[in-house]
Amino acid sequence: MSESRGATGLAYDTDGLLYELGVRDLVGPSLDADNLVRYETLVALSFLKHTLDGVPPPLDRDDRRNMLFYLRRHRGSLSLDQLVARLEEDDRDDLDWLAANERADAVARDGHTVRLTPAGDRELDEVVRQLAGRVTPLLAGVERDRLPIVRHTCLRLHANRKAPYLQPGDPGPDREADDGGYEFDPVTRVLFAPALDAPALAACEAFAALRAAMFGAHDGLPKLGRPTVRAMFRLHQRPEGLPLTDFRGDGLDGFVEEGVQGGILHVEGDVVRLSEQAAENLDRGWRQRAEWMASVTEGVSVSQLAVLRDACWRVAAGAAG
Repeated sequence: MSESRGATGLAYDTDGLLYELGVRDLVGPSLDADNLVRYETLVALSFLKHTLDGVPPPLDRDDRRNMLFYLRRHRGSLSLDQLVARLEEDDRDDLDWLAANERADAVARDGHTVRLTPAGDRELDEVVRQLAGRVTPLLAGVERDRLPIVRHTCLRLHANRKAPYLQPGDPGPDREADDGGYEFDPVTRVLFAPALDAPALAACEAFAALRAAMFGAHDGLPKLGRPTVRAMFRLHQRPEGLPLTDFRGDGLDGFVEEGVQGGILHVEGDVVRLSEQAAENLDRGWRQRAEWMASVTEGVSVSQLAVLRDACWRVAAGAAG
């Protein structure tokens, strides 16, 4: 398939996977092919986070049924002390939660153990099905056989970002692999699998992994939305300079004057160009950014990242309606 452009700011690469035109046009000349895909994927994750920030969670933070998730992830029962300690970590009113669930016959106490009742299991299954009903349409544009790749890639990105903060001896997130060798989160599977068929489970697992991977994806990225950042990129790619008229309006008023005063820009006649020091600083910044992207995406292939990039744009489109 040849590369093609659409009317929405997105285009298809030669494998039929979506990418954002503006990002590729702006930073493509500064990056090699692999780092461009890494960069585009992290931008897509960042955009998806912004899009999904307006999507409410399946349960309100104080909904009593959140306790049911705690219990199911621990195979249906916890000691009262364990449950109280876990809820206190989230600043929950544990006794109110416990009493509300007991009144609903969702949990029961056996001595010092709190367990999920059959009624609680059924109630939790219904919550999970409602969640799947909201999530599945968001991923409708992503081919089903790509969902395990999306899930796996997101879990790897999430683990890589957390790795620098692990304490000695901490094994990191618990992960298992499916028959295709793609990682999944066993806790997510325990929570969702009893209530869902295979397609809905695949969608929910991929979505949960996406939510985990989105946070912090933009930490090492420049703010492409700023006109001055875009202008610096363009100048960096054109050492011979650009016409002075290119820097009028569009949020660039005063950009040239301030750049000249700061020693960042030189103006010769009607041509603006970067100073040697500014160009060196940008070169160094790209090298550092490439190192950061390599660490964040360690263990993930470029082709897997491209599938994730495509999925991000498709999910964002689904969320936007």
